[in-house]
Amino acid sequence: MNRRNFWLVLFLLLAFAVASGIMRNKSLQLSTIVPYIRPQIVSFTATPRQIRRGEPVTLSWATNGTTMVSIESLPQFNRGRSGGKKTGLPPWGTMTVQPEEDMVYILTCDVPKGEPAVSSRVWVQVLQADLTRRQGKAK
Repeated sequence: MNRRNFWLVLFLLLAFAVASGIMRNKSLQLSTIVPYIRPQIVSFTATPRQIRRGEPVTLSWATNGTTMVSIESLPQFNRGRSGGKKTGLPPWGTMTVQPEEDMVYILTCDVPKGEPAVSSRVWVQVLQADLTRRQGKAK
C-alpha cells in the first residue's frame, strides 16, 4: 500500500467511526471526570490568643477542596448560647473579632450532603484585668 492510499483508508475509517457515533447518539458528548477531593483545613489560627476584653483578634484560615466556609463563635463557659455564625465565607481569608468573654471559634467547610463535617476550633481567652486590680486594692 502506498502512502497516498494509507492516508485515504485511515481518513475513511475515522470518518466512518465518527459518523456512526454521532448518528447513534445524535450528538457528540465529551465529558470530564473530576475526582472528588475531600475538603481539608490547612490552617485556622487566632492571633493573639489572649487579650483584654474588647481587644481585636484576627482569625485566619486556609482550606482546600471547598468553595465556602463558615465560622461560629461560642462562649467558652456558656455552651447553651451562640455568639453568632458567619456563613458564605471564602475558602481562605481573615476576619477581625472583638470578644467580650472567652470564646471558641469553629471553622467548618461546606461539604456535600451525607459527607461528615470538616471543622477545626481555636480558643481565645479574655483576661480579667479589672478583677485582679480590684482584688489588689481590697487588701
